[in-house]
Amino acid sequence: MLDTIRRHQQSWLTYLIFLAIIVVFAVNFGPGSSSCRGVAGSPYAAMVDGDTIRQQEFALLYSRRLEAMRRRAQASNFDFTTDMAEKMGLRSEVINQLIDGKLLAHEADRRGLKISDEELLEYLQTTYRVKDVSPEDYRNFVERNFHVNVTRFENEVRDEMLGQKMARLLTDNVMVGDGELQKAYLKDHDRASIEYVRFELGSDAAPPSAAAIDTLLADEGKAVEERYHAESYKYRVPEQRHARQILRKLKADASDAEVAKARSQLLEYKGQIEGGADFAALAKEHSDDAATKAQGGDLGLVKRGALPKSVEDAVYALRQAQQLASEPVRSPFGLHLVQLTEITAPTQKPLKDVEREVAANLLRERAAEVKAKAAATALLMQLKAGKALAALTESEDDVKKAEEAAKAAKPPKAKPASGKLVRRDSGWILKADQAVPGIGLSPELHSAIFARTKSAPLGETVIKVGRAFYVFVLKDRETPDLAKFAADKDTLREQAQFTKRRSVFEAWVKQLRAQAKVELNPSVFGKGAAAPQDEG
Repeated sequence: MLDTIRRHQQSWLTYLIFLAIIVVFAVNFGPGSSSCRGVAGSPYAAMVDGDTIRQQEFALLYSRRLEAMRRRAQASNFDFTTDMAEKMGLRSEVINQLIDGKLLAHEADRRGLKISDEELLEYLQTTYRVKDVSPEDYRNFVERNFHVNVTRFENEVRDEMLGQKMARLLTDNVMVGDGELQKAYLKDHDRASIEYVRFELGSDAAPPSAAAIDTLLADEGKAVEERYHAESYKYRVPEQRHARQILRKLKADASDAEVAKARSQLLEYKGQIEGGADFAALAKEHSDDAATKAQGGDLGLVKRGALPKSVEDAVYALRQAQQLASEPVRSPFGLHLVQLTEITAPTQKPLKDVEREVAANLLRERAAEVKAKAAATALLMQLKAGKALAALTESEDDVKKAEEAAKAAKPPKAKPASGKLVRRDSGWILKADQAVPGIGLSPELHSAIFARTKSAPLGETVIKVGRAFYVFVLKDRETPDLAKFAADKDTLREQAQFTKRRSVFEAWVKQLRAQAKVELNPSVFGKGAAAPQDEG
């Protein structure tokens, strides 16, 4: 324990304040609290180059982060649950933070950085509010809430501080020069935003006639061939597996003795087959599966999803014809002894065998394209005639509100159709990038957007991107203002340096991770869990 803390004497008021802190920590982070659920068992959450991250450390930080998220949600009248946190990856985010802290502490130690007692005391006072506390209460506080002795607690706090010191050492000298700052400003502030309506190519086009297919093949054979090669994945026949089985039926609630008996019988048949006996003959005599017994247990071609998953997985785990599964596999029907009889390699259907199918798909797409383009053009003509986009469409927010109101109704009902098209907002689009948020990469659309002005905001033509046509109206256009840049330069530099330092720091920690040995506790993160990686 710190000698400084040992020397302090507490007043009655200090004791009450300190007791309140202990209660808060115990409720939120102590044994039996929500922070500890799911982390019982082995004492470590992760090992970083042989150094332990304790489960209690993980649980404590997880609880703090979860509680902060709940408070933010409550401020918006939203009920935030633990399940939501799990889906958002909070568990991975928290263990990542702890792993990074260990890596930083190790690197700081390697470089000879130290934390003095004075620095530690100040940190404990500001972070844990440990001030004017008796040695006994300090020890009780640490042991009750962190489940370690004082020495280990202070060592872990020193590691935390070393990590922070190492991060500062790495990033404090990262600067953004005037030229770099102005270049970033010019890029970030030469931008536009649009409102747009998407007309997707439908899939309801009528099948083309045989005559139309014949004409396309005769006149545009090259187009059919190009489409075949572009979508060759559609015409691949995947690997196929032929298998057979001997089934011993079992009830769902079969006893361990019954399962053991069936397994013993099947292993006996397996031994006979490996000794030269005929699988088909044994299946005809002993299998309980009426559907395949007469055919020697023949399951035919085993396609994904056609058999119980355990049987299917057993078949696809085998690597060569005539190979037997090493163990009988359980399914809702009982125990199966499985043998792979044949593997058919994947093949590609030749164009001549599928050319009519390819031509039919191409004709249907063309019909859908004509229909979608006509609808988009009709809207564009209305806008050119002077009608407002807002009058002809409804916003995404309006659609969501109507859907939520329909769901909230008692009984719930379908959202009433307004008959209007839906307009969407792109957000800012950078002139330096050709990607349009929500739409994708389209040099044609990007150029058209930046050719529009506030006085002439309507896109001149409909534009096809992927499987949709788009009509757009310029919503806003911003060009860099160097006078504003000069006035905001200090603030912009601070923001840019923060971003750059974070990027440098993350890249450096990622390199440390690549060189480290990180092991997660399977009782906390599941069997086979790999060490989580920082994004970026």
